[in-house]
Amino acid sequence: MSDQFDYNGFIATFKAQAQDLEDALSQNKAPDTGTIDQLSASTTKLRGRVNEVVAAGHLPAYDQRLCEERVASLEGSLAKFRANAKSKPKFSFKSSINTKPTTSNSSNSNAPTAPGVGLASKQPSTTTATTKISINNHNHKSLTFADAEGWDSSGSNSAQCVVITIGGLSDCFVDLASGTSPNVNALHIQGLKRTVLYAGKIQGSVLLHDCVECTIIVSTHQFRMHTSNATDVYLEVSSNPVIEKCNNIRFGSYPSKGGTTTAVEPPRSEISGDALPYAVQDFDWMGATPSPNWSVIDSTTFQLPITASSDSLDLILNKLLPDRRP
Repeated sequence: MSDQFDYNGFIATFKAQAQDLEDALSQNKAPDTGTIDQLSASTTKLRGRVNEVVAAGHLPAYDQRLCEERVASLEGSLAKFRANAKSKPKFSFKSSINTKPTTSNSSNSNAPTAPGVGLASKQPSTTTATTKISINNHNHKSLTFADAEGWDSSGSNSAQCVVITIGGLSDCFVDLASGTSPNVNALHIQGLKRTVLYAGKIQGSVLLHDCVECTIIVSTHQFRMHTSNATDVYLEVSSNPVIEKCNNIRFGSYPSKGGTTTAVEPPRSEISGDALPYAVQDFDWMGATPSPNWSVIDSTTFQLPITASSDSLDLILNKLLPDRRP
């Protein structure tokens, strides 16, 4: 390592490499061992680079924590993939048929089939189908799964993995949580304005782009928000949420069903992640002080579940959309 450490260059390179690895993991829900080994090698290399810079004393404690947490998250995801790959059973079927021909049975075409014969062809498929549906280009509407393109209203989607794309909405309420919901594996959102999204529980990841003056209510495994502003997020998440190129984002806890959420904004000096059950990571802010791009949500109260009809749509929007008045 040279004596002149390029801090900005390291941060930019680290973010780009980590993002590439995270994208690869999110796009490969069941990678083979070769892909896992390749991603693992890249993650190990990234870990080594972070350790090298930390050992040289080039990173402040805050930056060190963010980098190490991001690499640890990658390592944890890879460990889960590797464990799942190893746990897949390998089936083999052995026929109990005596391969030696016998005189008494050689001409008997009606003889019963020996146990095990044809068993492989009768095994039901364990592959889960993935259905892609979308809710796009609506204005001032209350929307549910019934409004999604590609959605099977007969209910056959309920046993499938579903990837939902939502985009081009303004002044809408989207309810994905009420009634019988499918197993949603991923939720991709882009271009929402003044829209309340009540997503409920998403089994996989949530990715948002270009949301303005919206309210997002979701429980998920991974949450990432890009190029958004003036948006409130009520979130339950099993990994730390990430924002990038965002501003004026407010976070609050996801309310329990049938319960009420009330959050009061603490003094700015206390906002370090301790005020929430997760630590928000802002990839555009690597300073030692808290990011100015997000805060804990101020005093707001509402109760789940939330339902809206065309008559009550404006009431829902007025109550739940962010109020940025001084």
